[in-house]
Amino acid sequence: MEKRNLFQKIFGKKNSVVYGSTMQMLNSYSPIFSSSDDALYNSPIARSCMDAISRNGAKLNPRVIQDTEESGLKLINNSLQKLISERPNDYMNAYDFYYKMISLMYLDNNAFAWIERTSETDPTPIAIHPIKAGTYKVVEYQKDLFLQFEFKTGTKYTASFVDLIHIKRFFCLNDVLGGNDLPIKALTATQTAVNEGIVNAIKATAGVKGIIKTTQAMLKPDDVKKVRDDFVTDFIDSENSTGIASIDASSTFTPIDLKPTTATSDQMTNLKGQIYDYFGITDKIIKSDYDENQWNAFYESVIEPIAIQLGLEFSYKVLSPKERLEGQKIVFEAHRLQYASNKTKIEIASKLNNYFTKNEIRALFNLPPDPEGDVYLQDLNHINSDIADDYQGGDGTDGKEK
Repeated sequence: MEKRNLFQKIFGKKNSVVYGSTMQMLNSYSPIFSSSDDALYNSPIARSCMDAISRNGAKLNPRVIQDTEESGLKLINNSLQKLISERPNDYMNAYDFYYKMISLMYLDNNAFAWIERTSETDPTPIAIHPIKAGTYKVVEYQKDLFLQFEFKTGTKYTASFVDLIHIKRFFCLNDVLGGNDLPIKALTATQTAVNEGIVNAIKATAGVKGIIKTTQAMLKPDDVKKVRDDFVTDFIDSENSTGIASIDASSTFTPIDLKPTTATSDQMTNLKGQIYDYFGITDKIIKSDYDENQWNAFYESVIEPIAIQLGLEFSYKVLSPKERLEGQKIVFEAHRLQYASNKTKIEIASKLNNYFTKNEIRALFNLPPDPEGDVYLQDLNHINSDIADDYQGGDGTDGKEK
């Protein structure tokens, strides 16, 4: 029975051979980068930041739309819509897919997803797989740009950038790839050292520390050691729960008060703040203890840029040139990210009801749609200006009959 693995399941056996020439960057920056090690993801503060961003970003709602002068804006509900909004591949649902993509972007400052197509002659997407490799190398082959993946198992795959969804952070120094993670590595290394220092300080002060002095003259080294060991055995290592030790008149015990130095509260707060700043997030967002203004700031500064990146990449890589010429594009909507108090929602529904359908207003309150709810609720204060005179009781004819 042939053994199969996930690599073969996703990529098959074709194109597993590395080819192409290493692409020379404009400013000599390396076209190769390695994925982050586990240390960053194992940092409690860094992981909580990535999780808060990813679980909110994964709620973005991808939609295939078409916007033309003839027909205006309309939604396209086809197999591609189901692929990107429900099940991008056999192994994960849409929420899992976008959560992983956003997490990888914040972990490595680069995230890739490979688009599996029907065949070389039929480029219809049938699955999209997020890729987490050990190393990545940008190469050129027949004047096109490719990316070589080398996984930690030693297997390799080369994919065209045309078939890769690529989102990134700190896109500045490198011509193709996102930036390095040196700043956050330094911060999390410091934070780990602080945590370990606290643990070591607790261990250092947990037991009894002191000096036993005996008045017996000229004891042999072995006898001195025996006096110490007997004290330890009788008081520390025994089941003595009273906390009281006893020694004879020939010995005295002088305790040593150890006060290990650890980071101050202000220093730890400052360190945590620097890590939050790196991810562009606040403690309120991580703890889900935000108000409307804090949420809006988080959405506009963190989630919305992710939505723009995803929309542009999906539109260009997933849609065919013909579909794009016809006005199709993929957008990532934020209606599942709405956060507002009921008071604000009621005010929106009452004052802007002529801009929303009945079902859109119901969605504000997380209510299911009404089968007949795709209608606008026009109030008496918002009418077409062309019929304003007739509506207000006049006929617009200066007293003349129509």
